[in-house]
Amino acid sequence: MHPPQRPIRHEPGRHRILRETIPIPWSECVPIVNKVSASVFNIAPKARGRQPSPEHVAMVTQISTIRSEKDVYEVLLTGEEKAATVRQQIVRAARSANVDIAIVRSPHGWYIGLMTPSRATRTRRRKAAPAADGA
Repeated sequence: MHPPQRPIRHEPGRHRILRETIPIPWSECVPIVNKVSASVFNIAPKARGRQPSPEHVAMVTQISTIRSEKDVYEVLLTGEEKAATVRQQIVRAARSANVDIAIVRSPHGWYIGLMTPSRATRTRRRKAAPAADGA
């Protein structure tokens, strides 16, 4: 194996590029190897998305207490909140709490409770059916 070669630089007054190369000493070619801790391979877990807001955490905690169909809460709209926005926050919190809830409009906000067959509506999203492979 031949040592790598680097091109000779031309002198400032010369206009042609020299095609010759000079050998580089082996001492400049050998990489330096140091022993390091094995912890460099431990990959730190990355944060996934934004941190949930304190309001979201409180809503998840409240929704996770819904265990039976008798546990029903009313979420009141206060201030400048829009009903659709609050409903989406409730849906996201229920998804985070792994609770299937029913949401019904109340005069001052929303009623939320555990989803039961009698509370399910025809327009509710259904769980995706398993794909049947015909091949």
